[in-house]
Amino acid sequence: MDYVQIRFESRKVDGSKNLSRHNTRVDKPNYLRNDLFHNQFKDIFYLENEEFVIENRKDELEINKKINKIFDDEIKKIKSETKNFREKKHSLTQEAVITLSNSINEKLEKGEIKKEELEELFSRSVKELEKTLGLKCLYYNIHYLEKVPHIHCSFRNYYDGKSISTKLKKQYSKSQDIVGNVFEEIGFHRGERGSKAKHLSIQQCHQIEKDEAKKILDTKKNNEKRVENFTKTILENSKKMVGYDKNKLEEWIKKGLKNINNYRIDYQEDYKKFKKITDKIIDNNNKLNKIIEDKNRKIERLNNDLIISKNKEEVIDYERNFSGMSRNYIIDRLDEKTLRVKELEQIIKNEMAVSRSKDLGGFRL
Repeated sequence: MDYVQIRFESRKVDGSKNLSRHNTRVDKPNYLRNDLFHNQFKDIFYLENEEFVIENRKDELEINKKINKIFDDEIKKIKSETKNFREKKHSLTQEAVITLSNSINEKLEKGEIKKEELEELFSRSVKELEKTLGLKCLYYNIHYLEKVPHIHCSFRNYYDGKSISTKLKKQYSKSQDIVGNVFEEIGFHRGERGSKAKHLSIQQCHQIEKDEAKKILDTKKNNEKRVENFTKTILENSKKMVGYDKNKLEEWIKKGLKNINNYRIDYQEDYKKFKKITDKIIDNNNKLNKIIEDKNRKIERLNNDLIISKNKEEVIDYERNFSGMSRNYIIDRLDEKTLRVKELEQIIKNEMAVSRSKDLGGFRL
């Protein structure tokens, strides 16, 4: 079954501002992805009733600056309503994260769920949380550059000078119902009621992302080394096989490409480079085989000439055709044929030698 869940976490002033730097990517986390279908989409922010799309570094800094102003205004408001608020001690915001099962990735890629539809559901969840729980969202954003699309929402923690931290904990199950009801229309449900399973904190989720990113990076490095070694091996061995074992070479290259394609993750560039090299090998192999075929045909013609020249019947032909000529003339003609035979034999040897030493495209035949 596919699930949707929401997690809340209280944040003090510094924690709220640090999280906004993370959310806007001013501080780049080391687990951002670019190998999944949804990673092609831009992160989106909603604040002060406006939508902002992160396109570049300037956008990141500008949006983070707007969020900090919202926080500063919120601090002033809280302090005007209560004298007990301490920035180092009390929570400024209630940070919420709404996440979905990994199956959302496949549904997006197959087009079963549209990007716009997912964003509308995220936005509707925020509005339903505000309406049902009496919360006020300061800003929220949708992240696409991580393992699974999800939404961060920063809710106000103080209302009329009072924190809602304790009250919100008692409404935790209700908040799960709210997001579950919203996402049911695309087949995602709230978790099992009464389950004793504990949700991971935001930090724990980020740590898992970091571990996975490190694993992917290590795999990438290992695969790059494999590509390098395989390419080196195939280039060295191709020199021995080109022109002599065409089928074996092409079968070996095809197998190598399949292996590399299997263990690559998002290394299209590595694959393209390797494919380009192997295509060149196959192309040169075909060119050299054509040269060999041409040489063999030429050698065959020369051999035929040689056989004809050695044919004993030529003596009878000469005697018949030149019966009125002197015997010495006939002998001279036969001597010329003998000389031609030797020349043909030498030409054949030369052609075979050239065929074996022909260079083309850096590959020795």
